[in-house]
Amino acid sequence: MGGLRTEIISDTSAFEDLEPHWWQLWRQSISATPFQSPAWLI
Repeated sequence: MGGLRTEIISDTSAFEDLEPHWWQLWRQSISATPFQSPAWLI
């Protein structure tokens, strides 16, 4: 089992680099709403 990792992202390009991973997580969540999607928040 992996550990929890946190990171502060302070620039736009690093935040946008998370988009594919965010989509994957969002699709796997049965309780995800459109308001939690990268399309809504980026």
